[in-house]
Amino acid sequence: MDEEKEKENEPRFVGIPVITKGKRVLLHLGDFFIVFILSLLLFHVGVYPLGRVIVDYPAQMDSLHVAQTKRDGVLYGMDLLFPVSESATGYEHFEESLAYTSDQFVHTFVDSSFNQKYNVFANYFVDIYQEKAEYIDFFKTLDAKTSFFDFTGEKVALKKEYVDEFAAKYNPDDTMSEKGLVDYQAFEDKIFAQGYSRMLNDIMKRDLVLDGVSYQAQQNIISRVLNDGRMLVVSCAVVSFLLVWLVNHLLIPTFSKKRKTLAMMLLRTERIHRNTYEPLSIPMAYIASIYALAGEMLCVLFVPWGITNFNELFSLPLLFPLALISLAYILGSLAVTLFDAYNRTLGDLLCNSYVLTADGFDTLVREKGIKA
Repeated sequence: MDEEKEKENEPRFVGIPVITKGKRVLLHLGDFFIVFILSLLLFHVGVYPLGRVIVDYPAQMDSLHVAQTKRDGVLYGMDLLFPVSESATGYEHFEESLAYTSDQFVHTFVDSSFNQKYNVFANYFVDIYQEKAEYIDFFKTLDAKTSFFDFTGEKVALKKEYVDEFAAKYNPDDTMSEKGLVDYQAFEDKIFAQGYSRMLNDIMKRDLVLDGVSYQAQQNIISRVLNDGRMLVVSCAVVSFLLVWLVNHLLIPTFSKKRKTLAMMLLRTERIHRNTYEPLSIPMAYIASIYALAGEMLCVLFVPWGITNFNELFSLPLLFPLALISLAYILGSLAVTLFDAYNRTLGDLLCNSYVLTADGFDTLVREKGIKA
């Protein structure tokens, strides 16, 4: 009796003309790129512009720029940041002011007669907080792996070899050597840039207030506005992706007699149930769409490309974790396809279905007389 039941549950047609492994992977990639390209277009021309209108994006940017200008004003007023010119103190001048400050900072160590007010770390630790020992320890920590400095008592001095190399930069009649250029860049990156970042973190902990303006309060406003901006990008990317996914994997299959997606139509493939050999029912097609969702979530990470720099995409909240989950599913599905005798993906396996070419399906219909 048990043997008869097992035979009843076995496929009635053994020679199933399934598609090749390569074409099954191509079918997945087809849906993936269709969803990605349409999501990208929808995001840029529809969802994100509408989202900016809803949140009053220009007003958000105005508040951001006001806070940035006030925050930087605290640094300028306390000689922790120097502008290239007196008028170049707006929010848009921060990077050039920082580059100018770095250049002048190095100059203070190359030429002892140069105006020492440009040593921003001395201004912060010694002048503002009277912490000379902290100032020395700060430089020792920065210099631990570079050895640019000599430390004698409470004095910090640039080693003579670097003084000689860097002096050419401040002499209009001289040119730095290739080694000097490399060392100078290393000094700016490992001493000034890292030191300035640490100083700003310390400022956030202690806070600096100038004429009633709190650096910490302005930075909090900046962080909030920037975070809101990132969440707007994330929300619009997810909405764009889900709308396209709904159309391709739910709406079109619902009104398609054989429950096909766009890629299935383009590649002329059919999906059938393992036991009945008939096209998937609507409920089963909906279940299959969930597995397609898992395999296509990876593309949502790249939907904001163009609005956000490529490197910044990987730091967007929510999107990167979703992409990792999707990537894990894709790799698992690929492994199933490589080893499965019927070239099924993980979704096909879980939905108890096969994917055939249109010609193979027609052959199956003729030989078995099943419903097309």
